[in-house]
Amino acid sequence: IEERSQQLNHATQEILEKDDHLRLLNDSVPQLFWISNPRGLPSYINKRFIEYCGPALKDLRSGQSVIHPDDYTEALQLWKLSVAAGGQFETECRILNQKGEYRWHLARALPQFDAEGNITEWFGSCTDIHDQKEMRELALHNAKQLRMITDALPALVSYIDPDHIYRFNNGAYADWHGVTDLVGTHIKDFLGEKIYAVIQPNLARAFAGETLSFEEFMP
Repeated sequence: IEERSQQLNHATQEILEKDDHLRLLNDSVPQLFWISNPRGLPSYINKRFIEYCGPALKDLRSGQSVIHPDDYTEALQLWKLSVAAGGQFETECRILNQKGEYRWHLARALPQFDAEGNITEWFGSCTDIHDQKEMRELALHNAKQLRMITDALPALVSYIDPDHIYRFNNGAYADWHGVTDLVGTHIKDFLGEKIYAVIQPNLARAFAGETLSFEEFMP
């Protein structure tokens, strides 16, 4: 009995040490990490989550105090659907920090199942994507501006990548050729092999870094 008791104590100590290591690991990652029970109610959040939200995190069982009001309803609906179906949860939402600023995060969660297929816990994380999202929005804004400017020009404008695939064409280019969008089309497939053979040397010079102009007859 004494030997068995020592074995149990040793096993318990190992479990506690592993729990401490896991907690240190969770607290060291830059993500906001959390665990929920099978019903989806949070049971644990890491130190990073507490430091990020601070006093704004009033209720551990509700994200309403830290999730932007415009994002909360959709995030909650998706979360309820994932809990009911036992499937992966993923959404983008703005989370309030201690400075009173909302930053975009990618929230994800996966369920943990037991041998019978029942959900035992949910493991989730929130990754800051604010800067990337702002850059994407800026790129979209610039693309819209580029489209508006080039569509106003009385000239055919397009550009292709090094594989000679169309990546952009303006409205005049599309109207003159009688098409809508050439993105993803090879220039040879659109203009034909004869014209492509004529302009290909000039394209090669341009992609080699040379600035040039040339004239060709185009049907």
